[in-house]
Amino acid sequence: MIHMEIIDNLFNFIQQGNLFTFFVKVFGIALGGIYLFFTLIMMQQVITLKKVVGVHDKGFLLLFAQIQFLVAIAILLYAVVIL
Repeated sequence: MIHMEIIDNLFNFIQQGNLFTFFVKVFGIALGGIYLFFTLIMMQQVITLKKVVGVHDKGFLLLFAQIQFLVAIAILLYAVVIL
């Protein structure tokens, strides 16, 4: 009897479209976290590049990496709060 209740609840959950919404939220948060991780690695790569190669770009590369990091934080906050 209890198994039928679980199956009925799961079927109702799927029927109402909540399953799709749930996966959008989970994947939005996961992909936002991966993007944030990517931007952290990219910032470290830019810092290393400037030390090793001696790029003289007046800080534009690091500025763009920091802007991308802020965008990644905004996307992750959007995914957590709004979704």
